[in-house]
Amino acid sequence: MIGKNRLNLLLIYLASLLLLAGCAQEDRQEEKLVYGGQIMAKAVCESDEEDSRTKAGNAVDGYGMSGKEGPLQTHDNKRDRGMWLSVRNPGDRNVMLFTFDQVEPIGQVYIWNYNEKDNQNPGLRKVRIYYSVDGEEYQELKGKGYPYELAKADGSKQLGPTNLNDGKNTPIDFGGISAKYVKIVPDTRAEVGNWGEYSDGENRFGLSEVRFYRYKTKAVYGEMLAAQASAGSYTEDSYPGNAVNGNGMSGRSSARDKHDNKVTAMWLTQANPGADNWIMFDLDGTYPIKEMAVWNFNQEGQEQAGLKDVKIFYSVNKTDWTELQGPGYPYRFEKAAGIDRQKATNLAESQSTIDFGNVRA
Repeated sequence: MIGKNRLNLLLIYLASLLLLAGCAQEDRQEEKLVYGGQIMAKAVCESDEEDSRTKAGNAVDGYGMSGKEGPLQTHDNKRDRGMWLSVRNPGDRNVMLFTFDQVEPIGQVYIWNYNEKDNQNPGLRKVRIYYSVDGEEYQELKGKGYPYELAKADGSKQLGPTNLNDGKNTPIDFGGISAKYVKIVPDTRAEVGNWGEYSDGENRFGLSEVRFYRYKTKAVYGEMLAAQASAGSYTEDSYPGNAVNGNGMSGRSSARDKHDNKVTAMWLTQANPGADNWIMFDLDGTYPIKEMAVWNFNQEGQEQAGLKDVKIFYSVNKTDWTELQGPGYPYRFEKAAGIDRQKATNLAESQSTIDFGNVRA
């Protein structure tokens, strides 16, 4: 990627990083983009039937959809293999659990409710939504549209996203909250947690499709640029996405936010990565960059392993790289303190952010 220009540090670690846009001031009032890239998910439900044609995984596999990834595609009305349908009278075993490969900053969630041609009653209605980074401690989502009621499908061959029952079919907005696990928990009662009894006269619950999208906003002067991260080396619990997904941060978009000292919320290479010690941030578009804020590796007792002397490169095509040589060059990062609320460490001595000078990258 950067080849011989890379620093060959023995170990390289990072807690978090924030890139701020350098757009024109008058863009500040522009609306947010509708969605970022799709977050692929797995889904399970305790009440899955033995019949694989109606298991929870059908709600995230894209089967029955008119295309891949996009939020405005349609779902057909064929039950077999294309939808999730619970067993009869599942009680509190009607919970859908969605899991991502890693902690992700979630933007909007689009839902296509249960859309069987002859009966849409199992479609979810009044639900609660919970999220977690570790699968143990969950918090309830209480955003716009709460308490959440999902719109009923109409059984058509080309069903658009039904989402919330607010007359506008508004998607559920997580607003950048970081999570690896999301639960959709319907009320257990017929005609409350769903839209009515199934054609067999029993209480069932179902969904056609659910799609999660990464948090992304319009590039606005002085505000955060959402990014994805990849690295040449990382450990299973401390993957590069932690450096940009908000995990461990006190907030989601400010250079004044604080970071905790949990290693599972940071990026960490494996031992002796050699030339694989790099981390790369993809902005999913070309933008003028104003500055970069850095929270160095902050595990208590291991602060000395944080980044020290580094080189920074930028590119518009991931092939041709230019070394950044702005104020503070050559760049030395400040050491973190290993405390629970670590402010941005940035550059040593000055503690100033890294000034990109509006270069496009």
